[in-house]
Amino acid sequence: MEGIEEALYGHTVGVVTDSGAGLGTAVAIRFRSHSMLLTANHVIGTTPDEDLRFFFRPTGTVIRGEWGSIPPQAMRLEASRPIQIFDRFQDAAADLAAVVVSPILDRQHNVRFQELHDGLKLPRPVPSSVAAIGFPADSRKDLAPNASAIAACTLWGNFERGKPRRVGGMCASM
Repeated sequence: MEGIEEALYGHTVGVVTDSGAGLGTAVAIRFRSHSMLLTANHVIGTTPDEDLRFFFRPTGTVIRGEWGSIPPQAMRLEASRPIQIFDRFQDAAADLAAVVVSPILDRQHNVRFQELHDGLKLPRPVPSSVAAIGFPADSRKDLAPNASAIAACTLWGNFERGKPRRVGGMCASM
């Protein structure tokens, strides 16, 4: 499971508005030679491109644990930063947004783009388990005035026919 999490974190990017009010998660993909960060429309909403900031995975292995259990010297904090946005696509009804970014972003920051091909389809039958990475708003911790940290959280789920969905997760310091 930790190997899968390590791989997922490489495609995951945190999104924050310049004001610090908005917080979300994006996934890095390439489709038809366009490099994009996909996120929920409510994350970026009407925030101008120049007010969006992104944070990328620090180098090294993910440090796992809850706030307070990780020694401060072991934590690797990454500052959010602006990046060049070439274009933006939004669908409020589907709550989906994509920002088109530099094709060399992966050479400038620690991020990997997942290649999506035209013929790509969801596997059938649908897998019984799913894993996701995210930066939930309630994972924010204020460190000092005007300084906050966000913990990435891994969410694992099992789907069973006729039974309620079971979901478990663990936050990790990035």
